[in-house]
Amino acid sequence: MRFPIAMADKTIHFRDIFKLSDAQKRKIIDTAPQDTQRGWRNRDTGIKVELEDDQPDHVLNEKNTRTIGKDEITLYDENIVELTKHARERISERIDGSADKNRRPKSESMYKIISLIKESDMVHPEAEWKGHPRLTYTVTYSKEERFDISISFRKRGHKQVVVVTVTDDLQPLKEQIMDKPGMMEQLEAFKLALLKDYEENEE
Repeated sequence: MRFPIAMADKTIHFRDIFKLSDAQKRKIIDTAPQDTQRGWRNRDTGIKVELEDDQPDHVLNEKNTRTIGKDEITLYDENIVELTKHARERISERIDGSADKNRRPKSESMYKIISLIKESDMVHPEAEWKGHPRLTYTVTYSKEERFDISISFRKRGHKQVVVVTVTDDLQPLKEQIMDKPGMMEQLEAFKLALLKDYEENEE
């Protein structure tokens, strides 16, 4: 699965959840030298890589394997699903309505995004490469409303984590952010558990 990618300023080694075909690798390798790593990461659009055969199913299975049987709080608290700085900024601005994009998003907003990822049931046929050692995939939640969220898979220690990189149009979530049954009760129980742990450690 590993292969070198030479950019204008440095070489990195690609490693993802499945082996790319020769055509997919060639598209990245041939185009990568056109920019630096920072340049690729700052682009609005990277190199589009069309997924082949059962690769979309592989992405969905990998995501499900890491999220099934766990609620949103557990997925976040145990760092099974991570939100990048850019994703947190978008959540803060577009869901919470904060004028300061650096303000930490509300917990319920982050949990809702994680819920949508957990319950997503489709994968876009194109992935994207933007200067990282892995591809970014777009998963789609297509039940009550359609939401597209971009994720990647990163290895941390001995486990793979799901990284939320970019979120799509989040405006509709502002009105339904708390529509998941039991979310408020879960949040309150989580806060009480943290308070209890703190008080016990202080004794």
